Amino acid sequence: MKQEDFESNEAGRIDREAAEWVAKRIGGFRAEDQDAFFDWLAADPRHGEWYQRHLKLWKKMDMLSLWMPEHSQEPNRDLLKSSKARFGAYWIGGLAAAIAIAFSAFLFLGESFSGSEHGTQNFVAKAYESHELPDGSVIELNAGAALRVDYTPKFRRVELVSSEAHFSVAKDPSRPFVVVVRGVEVTAVGTAFSVNLEGDSVRVIVTEGRVALVSRPAGGEAPDAEKKVSSTTRELSVGQMSEVLLTEENPVVEVKAVSLGDMNSLLSWKPQMFVFNSTPLAKVVEEFNRRNQTHLVIGDSQIGNYPLVASFRSANVDHFVELLELSIGLRVERNEKEGLITLYAPLPQN
Repeated sequence: MKQEDFESNEAGRIDREAAEWVAKRIGGFRAEDQDAFFDWLAADPRHGEWYQRHLKLWKKMDMLSLWMPEHSQEPNRDLLKSSKARFGAYWIGGLAAAIAIAFSAFLFLGESFSGSEHGTQNFVAKAYESHELPDGSVIELNAGAALRVDYTPKFRRVELVSSEAHFSVAKDPSRPFVVVVRGVEVTAVGTAFSVNLEGDSVRVIVTEGRVALVSRPAGGEAPDAEKKVSSTTRELSVGQMSEVLLTEENPVVEVKAVSLGDMNSLLSWKPQMFVFNSTPLAKVVEEFNRRNQTHLVIGDSQIGNYPLVASFRSANVDHFVELLELSIGLRVERNEKEGLITLYAPLPQN
């Protein structure tokens, strides 16, 4: 075999494998997939390069994934072209037609746990963050949250130090998922729940399945083999919540139902999918700013009325801005120190 033929075959193999890994990650890694993926990346430096290429391509294609008939009579064929090439069609033609901006993948919201089946890792969130564990469990952190994750083949344990986090737990009966916060333990096998530490109280809300809540006396830690510590154990089901006062010598665990409206209000910090139908960009920016520390600013008044048919997740400011750049060619100025992103109209074309 000639050298060029060998290199061509190798490139083809890497290309196929990279595309397959992107597809697997979008679908959700299993524990064995995570290990195999890191092994594949380490095997050849070219693997990472090709993987990033396919990831970027998928990101662009995702802009069309939520296209619906009401967005326009047919999908916009120029959506994936460079902004310079398609600027005239959008801007010179006026602001009459809305563009569909699709943002639907959790992939861009989070990062994977930096390890495989073993490890300890600390997370401190300045703003909303999401992290995926090797087993597929997902931890979402509210701003100011700090926690420690101990993850092994035998147990899954999280210690929440501050603020609030939501846990979507992958089922694994052999390894219960335990969240510990100042003497309160929440244990689940496969479910979803949030834990909030505020002042001297811990609030637990179950959004899916069931959890067991164990509360020990103030200052009490998990007992060892020779030490008994009195505790209170209650089970919470979906749609229920409990708030434990840590200042009490023997905290009482009361369980009460929580309405869907109240639950949504208490968990409003979690990202949501917004859908706008020909909504002015200024209104979209206003909604975005209401839920994020990084604020968008309309730099040119004429773009404030630009109508958007947009679907996007509320927490991902950066990728929403990237889609604005890609789709309608807006210019962007970022001020990371002040947490501002200013949007400007595209420069006129000669």
